[in-house]
Amino acid sequence: MTTTRQLVGLGAVAATFPYLALKLNWIFGGTVGVVGADMDELLVANIATVFMDLIVLVTALALTRPWGLRLPAPVVIVPMWLASGMLAPIVLLAPLLPTLLGDAPAGDAAFLRSWVYAVVYGGFALQGVLLMAAFVLYTRARWPQVWAARNTGAGDPLALGLAVVASVLALGVAAAYLSWAVGSTLGMPPGLTSAPGAGDSVSIGIHGLAALLTAAGLTWLVRRLPRDRPVMVPLGMTWVGAGAMFGWACWSLVTLGTRFGADDVSQVVVYVLVLAAQVTAAVLAAVIAAYRVTGLARQADLGGDAAVAEPTIDGEHGRVSGVHRG
Repeated sequence: MTTTRQLVGLGAVAATFPYLALKLNWIFGGTVGVVGADMDELLVANIATVFMDLIVLVTALALTRPWGLRLPAPVVIVPMWLASGMLAPIVLLAPLLPTLLGDAPAGDAAFLRSWVYAVVYGGFALQGVLLMAAFVLYTRARWPQVWAARNTGAGDPLALGLAVVASVLALGVAAAYLSWAVGSTLGMPPGLTSAPGAGDSVSIGIHGLAALLTAAGLTWLVRRLPRDRPVMVPLGMTWVGAGAMFGWACWSLVTLGTRFGADDVSQVVVYVLVLAAQVTAAVLAAVIAAYRVTGLARQADLGGDAAVAEPTIDGEHGRVSGVHRG
């Protein structure tokens, strides 16, 4: 019997095909959708991005098929965290796709035909929605105790300390991106300031919002405030925000030479420091979230009740309440 999770996961698999078809065409010498670019110069980049999309495809299959439920948790969680982080900003930008296409070079300056951008980024947005939906259904099936857990109990001192460091870094990153989004050029590389379009400003702003989401999610997660709320709310905020911070910062660092090769080294120092803070905050957030989830799972293995809700005793009738098993 086909389940909703299987249908959604297979939809995510199918959403990877147009991008893979284009990239494989270019790798093997094709020119579909190409205007004036020499794809031989981009061979390594095309191979790398095909590999990344294949990881999305395999991850979607793992979320879909029964064997995926038997995989070690990190094998599913790590690529899914990276994929959701990379795709979430594109999902948010999808409604602005016509504007983004309007900002793309045209005529002799064009690199690719406009329909290629629509296929690629529309496909990415569809992948993001379906992949994250499949992951929600997958985690509900595999770890129901985490979905049932409430954000209660005393915060761990070490987690609190690390969360403060991560939140301060994330807020600094947010301040930089949001200031750039509204027009400031302080610390921004010249390669990033040249003729920015509306889509670019929104994209930069989304990176700032991802950093704010990370700081808010972490604070809620480790301080347990407000109390007695589903732990998946702050966990989800931290997951998406930190994933976007880490994935896009790493991508920016890898492509730094390509994007800002014409800029003087001194002109990109602040930008590199922002990216370094972005990666550090995201890694700390991921460690804290993993520690919290591991603690919930351990409590569930030892008895289940403490991981799900704080038990209370009805003094009048002597009944124990507030205990729900996943």
